[in-house]
Amino acid sequence: MKISIVTNAFNQGRFLRRCMESVLGQSYRDIEYIVIDPGSTDETAEILTEYEAKGDPRLIVLRERDNGPADGLNKGFERATGDWFAYMNADDFFLEGALEQAAAAIGRMPDADCIYGDGYMTDAYGKATRRVISTPFTARLFVNGRALVLQQSTFWKANSFRRIGGFNVDNRTSWDAELLLDMSLAGMSLRHVPGYWSAFVIHPESITGSQRHAALSRQNHERMFRKVMGRDRTDGDMKVRRLRQRLDMIIHPDATLSRIRDKINPGHLPQLPDWAGESSGKKRGGGVRVLAKAPDDASYFFGFHDVSPWSPDDTRLLLHRIDPDIRRMPRPEDRAEILLWDYASGSIDVVGETTCWNFQQGARAMWVPGRQMTLLYNKRVGDKPGCEIVDLVTGERRQLPHAVGSIAPCGTYAMAPNFGRLGALWKAYGYSGFESAADDIAQPENDGLWRIDLETGERQLLFSIRALVSASENSVSADTKVFVTHVSFNREGTRIVFMLRFFSKDHALYSLIYSATADGHDLKLLAQEKISHFDWIDEDNIVIWMRKGSKGLAAARKSGLLASPFVRPLVNIARKFRGRLKGMVLNESYFLMSTKTGERTPFMAGTLPQDGHPMISPNRKWMIVDEYPHPETGNTPLMLVEMARQRRIDLLNFKHDVGSGDSDLKCDLHPRWNRAGTLVGVDASERGRRRFTVVDVASAMNEGG
Repeated sequence: MKISIVTNAFNQGRFLRRCMESVLGQSYRDIEYIVIDPGSTDETAEILTEYEAKGDPRLIVLRERDNGPADGLNKGFERATGDWFAYMNADDFFLEGALEQAAAAIGRMPDADCIYGDGYMTDAYGKATRRVISTPFTARLFVNGRALVLQQSTFWKANSFRRIGGFNVDNRTSWDAELLLDMSLAGMSLRHVPGYWSAFVIHPESITGSQRHAALSRQNHERMFRKVMGRDRTDGDMKVRRLRQRLDMIIHPDATLSRIRDKINPGHLPQLPDWAGESSGKKRGGGVRVLAKAPDDASYFFGFHDVSPWSPDDTRLLLHRIDPDIRRMPRPEDRAEILLWDYASGSIDVVGETTCWNFQQGARAMWVPGRQMTLLYNKRVGDKPGCEIVDLVTGERRQLPHAVGSIAPCGTYAMAPNFGRLGALWKAYGYSGFESAADDIAQPENDGLWRIDLETGERQLLFSIRALVSASENSVSADTKVFVTHVSFNREGTRIVFMLRFFSKDHALYSLIYSATADGHDLKLLAQEKISHFDWIDEDNIVIWMRKGSKGLAAARKSGLLASPFVRPLVNIARKFRGRLKGMVLNESYFLMSTKTGERTPFMAGTLPQDGHPMISPNRKWMIVDEYPHPETGNTPLMLVEMARQRRIDLLNFKHDVGSGDSDLKCDLHPRWNRAGTLVGVDASERGRRRFTVVDVASAMNEGG
């Protein structure tokens, strides 16, 4: 299905690149983009010539005079050959994934003549100032001031547009609204599709921002009232209108509450895509491109961000493939294939399969260090979680009766928690089907963090859970069920970092992060309470997202105060904070922390305001990191950080579209470097399927350096 998009570019050169990039940069490729210049006197002509020289066959540039904006758009649509139409003002722009979402909605609504979504109002630099939520549209609702449709997120069926006769060229202020009004009067179907698709930019030179046609706009609205109602508007109509608007605010409060929230806490609004690198304070990486996406016949993903999926020779990727219809927690019978994907040729070789997997970390599939081409993944061995080691050169396969969490850099041994206990106490990170009576023991002395010999399969309990609780500075009550997770080696294999975790009475995940030597000495409690993701920046220090100075909050959480019916509503509100407001109120940010002393210093607190999944590059000069998907838009940014200069470079913005609202099924990007430190792999998601994606970031690093 082809979508034709028209832009009337009259003296909007300041914004034109952003608009054009937002159209041509969409992941949905079956488009036709017609840009009309009716005689601009600014840099518009130069910009259009530049884009024509790029030879994109989807772009058509028309240079001809018109009789106003509506006439210019009609001229563009006369040339259009698409099945559906839309137009974008030269100073506005689409959000990433907008056309994919619109096309999917069109496919679900074959009887619709028009669909429309939601979006954001922004300033001239594209910074979101508030949400714009569209409402149901009929002609009568509109002329009585009770319908709102965001034009920038609106699409029409081509044949329906032609039946109406296009835009009214005499309407120079609200031609878009009159088109919808005429479609409604003709009995056509106009459907609202919830979703943030575009940005409506307000600036002093825009028609809305300048209010230079306010009087003419009122005349057009009075004329449209007469067209629908067959009479002039009266004072009584205005009184009824105001009353109904107030009733609408009570009956349908979402739009009103969202506007209030946006006003009070603008920090929760997402960072919109910086298509042309115009936002201040952050650089947009030029030349960054998606090299390859895994096939869309199933769900393909790798898992966590702490190890690289690339083979030792950097040619193939270790991935999981699962049934795309599994949109629930994995069951004991659900299988995941372990495969090798050559992203250059597209070839796929299946290595094996497993029932020991989850959405966040997969089967902990990893390449074994120090071996030419040997990999490991967890799978059921007998009645317990174990692992299989596969030598791709000799074809040899060996199974060990213990699952693995992280492999030492020497490749001879590994560390692991009890994945069966994880499956009982934290299902998102454990394996289903291995629960036992031992899981009911709150703090066992015969379970904890294990060291596993990869040659013999023998294992040794390095730290028991009871010993870790004893070293917790009385942070864990005796009846609290705790578990070990997230073990990680530094690059020399001399130290490890891992977590002891439990769910507090207010259902928050409480974490204690420990460090020790890899042989089990020098155990150190580094921090506790709110602790998230980390990576090693050198042999002794990590970068980590956490809350600083949280002893008071930790005590309140331990006592159960935060779970009380009086305090919990405030806690729930605080958890929804985002950006700098979250950092200020909850004291959360990235820190650089010593694994020997626990000393920490804030790291890029104002520039990296959200929790994510960091991974340091092989040369330790760069960090690749994401953010959690925005709870309303699904926007998930991918960013590069130059460590020495503490400078952020925005790369791409992915749309989280995993097909489920369950946080345990989320598909975080979990970015990981290739061996050369030039490519990044992410677990992207599209239309309910996980789709591993390879991104070339070398050009952004060259610019940054």
